[in-house]
Amino acid sequence: MRFALETIARDIKTGDSYHCADDVSLVQVDCPSGNDSLTFLNVSGATVTFKVSGNRILRSINGGLTFDPITSPDIIIEYLTFYVIGSSISDDFHPRVSIVAKGVSGSGSTRSELNLQTTVSQRKIQR
Repeated sequence: MRFALETIARDIKTGDSYHCADDVSLVQVDCPSGNDSLTFLNVSGATVTFKVSGNRILRSINGGLTFDPITSPDIIIEYLTFYVIGSSISDDFHPRVSIVAKGVSGSGSTRSELNLQTTVSQRKIQR
């Protein structure tokens, strides 16, 4: 789960045009209340979407045509929430995305819960 979150963060910081939704319209929209999916352009210009489905984190790098899991089936993702602030060029804020996630593995006495949170700012300077 940590690797998945690091992969997401790396893609976000080199990306652009963030919005909370799994559509590919790429209209930059903040979501200070959070959303369970995030779509943006990666450094190569491809449309990338991250979302949770079937208790796994999924990634699409082809405009949402197909999604591939980036977490193990042994980990149950209880929630994944993206918060986008500063996505609009006119708001004078540097774009950033906060990610909050909770995963569980094992059961009974071997049950482990992992709560993760990170905030990533866009590397590219908007003008």
